[in-house]
Amino acid sequence: MFAFNVSDNRAFASVFALAATGFFMAMAIVPATPVIA
Repeated sequence: MFAFNVSDNRAFASVFALAATGFFMAMAIVPATPVIA
């Protein structure tokens, strides 16, 4: 599990970036929802 090749690292990094982006977008949108609605 500790030996990753370059493609595995890139795939993991892109998935992690997508998850982090979605999480922060949700954290930004959810508190603003009562204001928008």
